[in-house]
Amino acid sequence: MAEHYLVDGYNVIYKDPSLRKILFQDIRSAREHLISRLVDFTLMNRCEVTVVFDGRHEALPSGSSVVSVQAPRLTITYTAERQSADAYIEWYVQRYPLRSELVVVSNDRGIRDLCRGMGSLTVDSVYFLKTLQEQADRARERLEATRMEAARNRGRLEDALDEATREQLEAMKARLSRNKPEQKGES
Repeated sequence: MAEHYLVDGYNVIYKDPSLRKILFQDIRSAREHLISRLVDFTLMNRCEVTVVFDGRHEALPSGSSVVSVQAPRLTITYTAERQSADAYIEWYVQRYPLRSELVVVSNDRGIRDLCRGMGSLTVDSVYFLKTLQEQADRARERLEATRMEAARNRGRLEDALDEATREQLEAMKARLSRNKPEQKGES
């Protein structure tokens, strides 16, 4: 089952202390930090994510209603100036063909209940942030383990050889070790 996450962007930002701190200094930077985490999430989980930001936080180009930006497995949507992310999420869920594969991420209980009633899955923002952090931690641990393994193996000639050459060397090594005891016995 391929999941598609529909994320209330500012709702998640407000629930993360580090992102909320950035938000009060620079709204664009807070969004970029969240988007970066979501890109990592899509890559680690091979899922789709649509993040929705309220248009009321920043003016859109005159006459525009909804602006969407596509990235691999990630869609960034800015709602119209007077449209809330909740209203957009409700509209999106109503039109989504496979609602059982849609996971709505919001801390707004009303929108979660509504979306669950329409057949989608829901998760609160705090739990989603915890999931993002746990996955990032596991990825860092795997990267560190890979680096340590590479450091241990650095400089070993056999690591640079192809499989056929390695097999030939192993066969030669076996022949030499069989011949070694015979040579000692003959001396």
